[in-house]
This record gives sequence, structure tokens and C-alpha cells, in this order.
Amino acid sequence: MHSLSTLPILALVAFVFTASAQPWMDSKLPVDERVALLLAVMTNEEKQAQTIHTTGCALDECIAAFAKTGIGAIPQEGDDGPSIVARRNQYQGALMNNSRLHIPVSFHQETLHGANAGVIFPMPASQGASFNVDLVRSIASVIALEASATGTDRGFSPELNVPTDPRFGRLEENFSEDPALVSALGVAAVLGLHAGNAEGPSSYLPPAAIASEAKHFAA
Repeated sequence: MHSLSTLPILALVAFVFTASAQPWMDSKLPVDERVALLLAVMTNEEKQAQTIHTTGCALDECIAAFAKTGIGAIPQEGDDGPSIVARRNQYQGALMNNSRLHIPVSFHQETLHGANAGVIFPMPASQGASFNVDLVRSIASVIALEASATGTDRGFSPELNVPTDPRFGRLEENFSEDPALVSALGVAAVLGLHAGNAEGPSSYLPPAAIASEAKHFAA
């Protein structure tokens, strides 16, 4: 058994040994340059694999299916903080070290009103009822801090739908039926999750931040 404090270090060492020679793994380069370098050497199969976001798979199944190509994302799962970190490092190490390009797996989870093994905050409908932009941003900041501590890099929030009919369902996920309030609180939530970074996808997020995936635009 490893302690919680040593697990990320052990996994990081394993990644460095296999991926250090790849230019797209150089965090000193600009984001867009790293992306261009990586895309230039990816096969169609490897690009397709990055679009796969599973709902979860056993480690041996993931390795059998995606060890050579890598995979886009899998959900962050676990019963508590240490188990989540252990599971994340197990999957990340196996898939990065076996794939040709060593592309890290994205770990995602729902972050509407809390993170796995973290504080559970009021649902967005209750947050919206506060009319408090600073409060919503602070809540999102805490969620990002706790999610990133267990390896999550992307959260499914905020919910930017504007409900106009009670038959829509899942109204508790929405801030308000007022578009102006949804907009203001949506921006606050994104900034909180991004730890204040508002420079867009071509920039690096600071520590204790996760990428915000605002929803739902398709359905």
C-alpha cells in the first residue's frame, strides 16, 4: 500500500521516463505549438481514439482496447480521496506508458455542485436564488480545488440552459429562468473552475483549476 502523498509522485516518475523525449510533452512550449506537433504525428486511429469518452471500463479492458492508441477520457471514480487518486494513477500510468504517443487520459466528473469525495454544495437552482455572483465563483473555486486534488482535469459544469417549461425536468441543474442571471452566474462559475484564468483554450490553467465543460448544447 502506498500513502496518498506518494501515489502521484510514483505515477509522475513513470510518465517522465517514457515521455520525456517527445517534444509535445514539453510544458515549456506554448499550447498551440504542442498541439500542432502532436497532430502532425498522429494516425487517424489515434485521433479517433481521442474522441472516445467512456462511461468507465475495467483496467484490463481499457489496456486491451486502448493501450496502443490511447483514449480521450474516462470518468473519475472512487469511494474516497485516496482510492480516487490510486485509481487515477493506475489507469494513467498503464495507458500513457503503453501508448505510442503517451497522451495523458483526461479524467472528468460532474461538478455542478461538488466533486467526488468533496464538499456538497447547494444545487445550481439554489445558487441562482442567491443572486450572488461572488458566492457562485467561490463555490466553483472550491469544487475545482477538490476535483483537481484527485486528478480530475475537466468538470461537467456550469449548466447554461435557460428553462422555460417545468416539463423540461432536471430544473435543479439550472441557475434561473432569466437569461441575464444565467449568463452572469455562468461566467462566475467558469472563472471559479479556471482559478481566474479567462484566456481561453490556448493558455495553461493555473494550479487548483480544472477545465470547464459548459452544458448542454446538444440535447
